[in-house]
Order: sequence, then structure tokens, then C-alpha cells
Amino acid sequence: MLHINRYRLVPVAPRAFTIILIVAAFSSHLQAAGIYKNDLKWVLCDAKQALIHDKLINTNRVRNFLDGCARLEVNGLRVPIFANDSLIPNKAMFDELYNGAVARGLKIYANPALHGGGCRIGNGVLHVDPIPSCRGIKAKKDALVARILEFTAEYAVHWVSPFNEDGNIGNYWWGNQMNNIYNDLDSSDGLDKKVNGAILIGPDTWGLPAAVDVVQGTNMKNYIEVVSSHNLGFNHSYWSTLIAEAGSKEVWDSEANFNLPSGQTQTRAEVAVQNGVEGLVLYKSEDYFKLWLAGGPLKPLGTEARETYLVDPSSSSSSSSSSSSSSSSSGSSGGSGECSNNNQCNALYDGNLQSGWSILKCNTNSGVCRCQKDSTKKRCASVTI
Repeated sequence: MLHINRYRLVPVAPRAFTIILIVAAFSSHLQAAGIYKNDLKWVLCDAKQALIHDKLINTNRVRNFLDGCARLEVNGLRVPIFANDSLIPNKAMFDELYNGAVARGLKIYANPALHGGGCRIGNGVLHVDPIPSCRGIKAKKDALVARILEFTAEYAVHWVSPFNEDGNIGNYWWGNQMNNIYNDLDSSDGLDKKVNGAILIGPDTWGLPAAVDVVQGTNMKNYIEVVSSHNLGFNHSYWSTLIAEAGSKEVWDSEANFNLPSGQTQTRAEVAVQNGVEGLVLYKSEDYFKLWLAGGPLKPLGTEARETYLVDPSSSSSSSSSSSSSSSSSGSSGGSGECSNNNQCNALYDGNLQSGWSILKCNTNSGVCRCQKDSTKKRCASVTI
């Protein structure tokens, strides 16, 4: 018996056929629910910057992050791939976030840390600029492939890309190297066993013109199932070209934000959704909610984001109950303020303050936690890390 895995024929045991039908029916039901606008199937929180800069410093902070993602009503999470484990600022919290996200049913998408990320892995570095070129250097290509295989063996992810803002052909890699990287990560039997079952994505360029250049100039479409690009240059007119190049494959805005510079009338995320992308990654998601507060309550940016991609942004769904549950377990007051006693301030801010600041007390009149540094006193919320 053959199971059509997107565009490949995969052998399946006969007794597994019933399971496949059930899973397919359930998946169709979820898509029919249609909580996202237009063609969107996937909206992902983004933990890359939070992990790269070690903002998830303890289990409370990790829980707050995941609660904030629940309030955003996403169904996936993006995490970074570092060149090796020694470069992960806090591997314990990386694992805590990964395990927590999987437990909540989020699909995980992984790609290299920082711009030029694939070439950084090829060089075995993180915070190094300029990045030594990887063009034509087989050892660096092999190092990138080896690390992607190693990472996906340790972390079962749903999607993986070997690149992050690696640019046009010839920027960090030649086109034939890109072809070879995907070929080395793919499996001839169609099961992607080499990357532990993950779906290959690419090219994850900084802007749409570069994505078109890479997709047209390589054969990566033979291997990837999602065509991905950031649109950080406001090159909105290129969406139609990239979508046409993708054919029947999904297209993602794999790093969207809601900045609106002078002269622009729509955010990048708004335009991406209107053009019919199937995936949206909410860049630097800790900017969308209050990471230091239990339950990850949304900031105005989080509310704006929900209005962009949700059919019914007024719905609370399971996010409210999940977040409120976390809030009550952490001892927040539940009213308009954040505290009614000093213990609640300790639960909210212990370990989350900038150097030199300490928790002073809960101002019970305003319901606000106050902190101090020497003779200076401020709201604790204004001096978090």
C-alpha cells in the first residue's frame, strides 16, 4: 500500500491504513475550523532572540513565554540551531522550552541562529562579524550538514532549515553548495530519515528578491516542502513571484513583524497574510507579551498581531484559561493590579530584575510591585531583564 506524503509515494503497512485515515480526518477537521485568515495554516511564536540572548533565565520565564504564545493562539514555535552545544547560552532552559512547547502541542521549527546563520554554523561560530565566507569550501558545507543532522537527532522538530538570512547565491554559499546541502539532508526513500522526519524548508532569506533568486537558481525545490522568506525590505510586490515559483508548495513569511516606517501603509505581516502565505512566524515574540509577568499577558502589539491573523481576534480560546491558570498558580492578584501582597511580587520578579535592583514591596493601593536600587525606587515592571 502507498501513502501519499505530500508529493512523494511512501510505503505503508496495511494495518496502518486505518490510523492514517483517522489522522487525516482529524487534520482536515482542524483545518476546517479555520481560526486563521485567508490561506494561513501555521502561525508560530519565535523564541530565537530570547534564547540567543538568554532571556529565558528560569522555569518561570519559560512558562510565561509559553503562556504568552498561548494568548497569541499560535500553533508552532521557532527555535535556533547553534553551531554546537557549547554556544547555547542556557541549554537547560532551551530544553525546558522545547519540552514545554511539545507538551502543549506546538509544532517546532528550527533554523540557524542570527543572520548568515548557515555559514556561522559552517564556521563553528556565533557572535562573529564579519562571517568568514563559506563559498566553495566543502569542509564548511559538511560542518553545516553534520550539525543539522546532529540537532534533529536530539530534537524531533516538525520543520528544519539549514539557512537563516544566508543571502543571495554567492553571498555566503554558491548555488551548487546549497543544492548539495539539501541533497545531503534529504532521503531517497521520501521519509526524510536523515533529519528525523522533519520537513525541509528554505531558503529563509532576509528579503523576497533574494528568495526568488535562490529558488530560481538552485534545485532546492526538489527537496523542500515549504518555500520561506523574510520580507524585511518591504518588497511586497515579490510575493506573487515567489508564490508562483513555489507552485503547490506552502509559502511562509518566516520572520514577520509589525513595524510601520514612515511612508508605509501596511505592516509586513498584513501584506503577507493578504497575499495568501500559509505560514507566519512572529519575530521576537517576547515583544508581544509581558515576559516577566505570570501568564504572559499581551502588550498592545500582541493584540494588533491577533487582529492581523485571527478570524475572530476577540475569542479567548484555550489561551485565557491556560494563562489564567498559570497566573493563579504563581500567586498573582487576578484583579486590575499585579499584586495584593509582597509574596506575589516575589513570585513575579524574583530572578527577573536588572542587576542591582531588588523587590521593595507591593503597593496595595495601586496593586503595583515596587523595586529599589540604592535610593531609587521604580515599578518592578520597568526594570526587568
